[in-house]
Amino acid sequence: MTAKIILCSGCGTKNRIPEVKPKGKATCGNCGKLIGIKGKKGSFLSSLLRVFLSLWFVWAITLFVVFVPYLDNSKNKASRNSNSHQQLEKKTFRKIDPNENIILDLTPIPITKGIISKNYASGVAPLKIETNYGNDYYIKVVNIANNQEALTAYIAGGEDFEIMMPLGTYEIRYAAGKIWYGTQYYFGPNTTYKADELFKFTFDGNQYTGYTVELILQTHGNLSTSYIDPSEF
Repeated sequence: MTAKIILCSGCGTKNRIPEVKPKGKATCGNCGKLIGIKGKKGSFLSSLLRVFLSLWFVWAITLFVVFVPYLDNSKNKASRNSNSHQQLEKKTFRKIDPNENIILDLTPIPITKGIISKNYASGVAPLKIETNYGNDYYIKVVNIANNQEALTAYIAGGEDFEIMMPLGTYEIRYAAGKIWYGTQYYFGPNTTYKADELFKFTFDGNQYTGYTVELILQTHGNLSTSYIDPSEF
């Protein structure tokens, strides 16, 4: 059996200790102080643990350096996108008024498409309104006999609207635009139009006469329109 010579840190006495770790704790033969003995296995595990901790520390620093700027950039990008969305949804324009010019900061107002109001019980003559993509439309069908609104409706761009109308002569007015600000400002400035022609819904004894109207801003459309001030809409 081989032995190791270990110097006591207390009194400096040389102690002969067996190479195989003895049971219990080794003490100095002179002063009785404990002598720490590190076996080969313990030394290897300790070294391995130190290497692992060192590598873990390096990995942690690398992740921090790489991903923190990325997270900051993502946060800034999200903030910019949010600001862009707010700028798109919130418009500032000048109200056209004969007595005053006021800068208005407007917020979009939600609206449900379809019939908004209908001031008659039933209809017999068909009315179909076709629209194109790009703008939404706020419709007013006005009875010429009493200058009262028989119908108001909101049509999303690219969709059609169909309804039965009472007999009579009507004018179709509409406002077109992308963002709805309510019935006071509609879609913003310069978006209000009216139909120059009148629509006569009649019955000839055999059938009812109705209309299909294209509210599409095009050169050769079937409906002649002209701009009117929002106050006249």
